[in-house]
Amino acid sequence: MDFAVNYRDAQRKQKIKSAADSQRKAKANNIVIGDKVLCKNLLKANKLSSEWENSPYTVVAVYNSSAKVQNGEGITYVRNKAHLKPYVPKNENEANREAESEQRQPEGQLSSREEGSTRPRRTVSRPQRYC
Repeated sequence: MDFAVNYRDAQRKQKIKSAADSQRKAKANNIVIGDKVLCKNLLKANKLSSEWENSPYTVVAVYNSSAKVQNGEGITYVRNKAHLKPYVPKNENEANREAESEQRQPEGQLSSREEGSTRPRRTVSRPQRYC
């Protein structure tokens, strides 16, 4: 009897957890040793400062919910995995965007940028007092 109650309880808890995770759009953090990551800027100078530090860090060790990262100068920090995100160089990111846009564009058709056409604009006339 106790086994059936415990089993049913575990199933319901798992169902509630998966519903909460899907509502929060939670996803697994798959950071492994050797990955390049960006660290969250925990001591922001002002409200206009970037949320993430500019230079990438290399993951040296991975623990349960934290990771040891090393910057280019050799200084190591231990940070929670929630404060790390994968580093994607800008040139790769732009290349991925261009590849996606080429896949969406049917062959033989030029995009509006390539044709040189622009959106219609209203004609602006100056008031007579300035003419």
